[in-house]
Formats: sequence, C-alpha cells, structure tokens
Amino acid sequence: MITIYVSICLLSNRKKMRCIKHLGIVVIAFFMSGCNCHKEDETLRADELFAFLSEKQIDFHNKCIIILPAIGCGSCLSSAEHLLISRQDDIINNKHVILILTNLSDLKKFKWRTQLSDRFFKAENLFIDNQDALKFRSFYPALIRFEQDCMQKPVYQKPGAEGFEEKLLDCLKKKLNYEN
Repeated sequence: MITIYVSICLLSNRKKMRCIKHLGIVVIAFFMSGCNCHKEDETLRADELFAFLSEKQIDFHNKCIIILPAIGCGSCLSSAEHLLISRQDDIINNKHVILILTNLSDLKKFKWRTQLSDRFFKAENLFIDNQDALKFRSFYPALIRFEQDCMQKPVYQKPGAEGFEEKLLDCLKKKLNYEN
C-alpha cells in the first residue's frame, strides 16, 4: 500500500487523478466482493463486468444495465431491439439506465436493422463493446441491477422467462427496487 502511495506521489497531477480514480475503483471492488452480491452466472461474471465498467469509467451505482448481444436467439434479440426502438427516448434520457451493445461486429448493419436514431448512438449512457471486452457469453439480452453497490441476479430476455420488459420499465420509471 505504501508503494502505491509513493508511486502516485511521483506522477504528474493529471496522472495522479487517474491513478487515484482507478485505485478507488479497485478498493470499491474489493469491498464489494465481501457483500452479499450475485457474483457469477453461466454467462456473466461480476468481476468481468466490474472490470469492464471500471475501464470505461462507467458509474454503475444504483443503476440498471441492459446488455444486448449482437448475436444470439433471434426472437429474443428482436423482442429486445423492438423494446429499444419503442423506448429509445426514455432510455437515452434516463441517467439510471446504461446500455451496452456487445459482440457488435458491424455497427452500420445494426443501425440499419434497428433504425435507431443517430441521437441514440451518441447518447452518454450507450457503450459499444465491439472488442468483446465484457466477455458476455449469453445469446440472450440481459438486465442487471446494481443495488447498494451489489450486482443483483441478471434477468434475461429468453424463451419461457418472464419479467425482462417489466423490470426494464421499472428502471425507466426509476423504480429501481424490484426483487428477483
């Protein structure tokens, strides 16, 4: 810990701020690992999600994260895309919702298929993971809720599963208090 402090003191002011911010994120992640959070899933690991959010400097505290993979269950993706299209203004204007498009190899094709507005793609709460940094392994769209800095169990838009749309609407209404 002393070595880290000395190393930070030797950096320029700009680099100090960046190091302190990253150190803070590491400390938060360390403490979060001790809380009663949902840590793993067959398609998403909490540590990978935290690493992705930290790298992108995304504030995830008390927010809903929608992860939409570009490849997967066609009807599930269509349903989620339709929801995005019909609620695009609500999503991009809501500071409690973060949207991550992942495994997206062709952004132009996705824009053409969904017909989402240019404003949608310039939104501050939209992140495009075309390098698969998130390592999201699901073929289904997911909704992840962070409550008191703990990742709750993801809800998936998949055949036979219910609740994705309702929980997304709760997030959009800033009713971030649902239970899984």
